[in-house]
Amino acid sequence: MNIVWFRKDLRIHDHRPLAEACASAEEVIPLYIAEPLSSRKEVSKRHIQFAAEGLEQLDESLRDLGGRLFAAQGTIIDILEDLLNTHGEFSLFFHREYDSETDRLAAEWMESKGLPFYPFHPPGQLERPKSKGAFRKLWQESMLEELTSPPAAVRVPDKVPDFLNLSIQKALSMKVKGDAIRFGQNGGEKRGIETLEFFLGDQLANYEKNYEKPLASSFSSSRLSPYLAYGNISIRMAYQEAAKKAEECTEAEKEQLSLFQSKLLDRCETLQWYESESQAEVIENKLVRTHDENHFEAWRTGNTGIPSIDASMRCLHKTGWLNYSSRRMLASFACNILLLDWEKAARELALLFLDHEPAVHIKQMGILAGAGGSKTVKIIDPVKWGKDLDNDGSFIRRYVPELKDVDVAYIHEPWLYPGFFQLGYPAPICDVRKAIKQAKRQIAAQKKDQKPKDIQKSKTAAQGSEEQLTWDFD
Repeated sequence: MNIVWFRKDLRIHDHRPLAEACASAEEVIPLYIAEPLSSRKEVSKRHIQFAAEGLEQLDESLRDLGGRLFAAQGTIIDILEDLLNTHGEFSLFFHREYDSETDRLAAEWMESKGLPFYPFHPPGQLERPKSKGAFRKLWQESMLEELTSPPAAVRVPDKVPDFLNLSIQKALSMKVKGDAIRFGQNGGEKRGIETLEFFLGDQLANYEKNYEKPLASSFSSSRLSPYLAYGNISIRMAYQEAAKKAEECTEAEKEQLSLFQSKLLDRCETLQWYESESQAEVIENKLVRTHDENHFEAWRTGNTGIPSIDASMRCLHKTGWLNYSSRRMLASFACNILLLDWEKAARELALLFLDHEPAVHIKQMGILAGAGGSKTVKIIDPVKWGKDLDNDGSFIRRYVPELKDVDVAYIHEPWLYPGFFQLGYPAPICDVRKAIKQAKRQIAAQKKDQKPKDIQKSKTAAQGSEEQLTWDFD
């Protein structure tokens, strides 16, 4: 009997472990294990909700093939032990995960019992490439490989132990922080494929033009990042569908598609090199952080009195998504202008990003905050950012209703508006320009205090960080 262990690969298309397991055994148990989340502080209700939607669609797809999805709750080792005791010997098929200690534990247990196991690299991940240049070449070649077709049939055993018969909702019934979302994207393979098709059809034309704009980007970005994060679709499918589109479109559209494909590469490269780079020595910065809990709460809830900040945070609470430039601006304000505890800010954003990638998020936040060397500290003026990328204030008006009737001349600095105190909108928690000047003085002092060898180590640790500082690759 073969076990297919599903995790963040919730699909039947381009899923080699599923295809191989079904081809090599009469009976297969497709299995999802909901492990305890006690050590996973970055998991929130919206993540559980999105995963549940994906699992429900996966179950439907497997039932269409004659099978079903089984669910259990516990650690991987406990479930494997119970399977061996109740079903006897089996083989385990699964996709590797980035930075996953669980992979290692499962492999060691299977080996200790003399049981065969078959870990596969997911599309886009390669076996220890020698360099980033070699990775890019091999990655391009791997993207052209034929997609793995779903199996013709999935035959499951007539009887399975009771511990495998939990409903998906029961398996995921864990107490976690945060809120579910009503206005965000829904999980699942079918949703992911529909989102990809919509992007390649109606949204493609203004992809590059609107990429940095907070409101317009929501209508022209691919919005695929959560589906890629949960494996509802594979990177290779997205790449190949874009390549097919390129065969029948204009030169301008081809440029858009090339940019989209390059961001798929960026995503894979960031994840591929995460583990080795995370082992590199990093010089912690000396930027003084006087964490103010009142400031943190105002930032967390979108009540700072800085319209671009509040609109971005309220949008994130409501939808679970922000474009790249908004994410950088929001994090920079917390870490490098308010000088809040950057790790605490990172955890808060992790709870809100629907497409959260644990393997890279904390490192990226550290780089932005200067933990990888002062060279990489990013100070983004949120007022200037708003004037540049949301010049008519449409994004602010959508998510900050207190300002919906304010004239465009005041929308980014409402405290200058003659009727400000009648708006019901909070006064700014800081003078942005003064706070930026203070942060710059501290950063300059930090550089002055660093020893030459520490500066060199900081530069080495931060090498390539500018390209990696991306949460979503839409």
